[in-house]
Amino acid sequence: MNDFKGIEKFVSEKSSKRVEAGSIPEDERMIYANEAIHSDSSLKDYERWMTINTDRFVGKKILDIGGMPNGKFARAAKTKGIDLVTLNPSISEIAKERPIKGRNVIAGYVQNLPFQDETFDYEISYGAIPSHLAPVEKEYSDAFNEIFRTLKPGGQAYLVPVYGSVLKTEVFQKIKEGLLNRGAEIILDDVGFVLDENKAKVKVFKMTVKKKSRS
Repeated sequence: MNDFKGIEKFVSEKSSKRVEAGSIPEDERMIYANEAIHSDSSLKDYERWMTINTDRFVGKKILDIGGMPNGKFARAAKTKGIDLVTLNPSISEIAKERPIKGRNVIAGYVQNLPFQDETFDYEISYGAIPSHLAPVEKEYSDAFNEIFRTLKPGGQAYLVPVYGSVLKTEVFQKIKEGLLNRGAEIILDDVGFVLDENKAKVKVFKMTVKKKSRS
């Protein structure tokens, strides 16, 4: 199990978040996006915290939701032969500190993905989704519906961290039920813990959303 050292401040602030019914104006999404750390994590970091071997990504089309454009992971993925697209709504902010270029860097929101149906073999989000969504039902439902829509049949999405406080909400259970009714398989793996403001351990999960293959 991981103790998520290096991002304790970020995760402790988000770990008590609960999802409520309702919606927010679309222009408020940027507030939540700009709160993200935008850490430049390595391929090994992705593998360790997502408990995956990225060899499975070689030759596949991958969407990294909220990743660092042209960052360590993106560069390592390219070297490894992974067809990676990085989606980040804060590209203009990030570009103030570092150059961003390349056709595989897209500005956009997970709630309205600018891709056709069944585009990606895998979608991943490390420290972005659902952590930096506004804690209201429509933002969560739009995000998960878009992830599912753009996965190819047989495709999978890996999201980490997901907190127990979110999983227990009525809103999230409703979203989960909707995905299951559309043929999704959802797997939750306990991958470690974070410390809340009282230094108490809060469990962190990795969520896998699988889309059924066509028979």
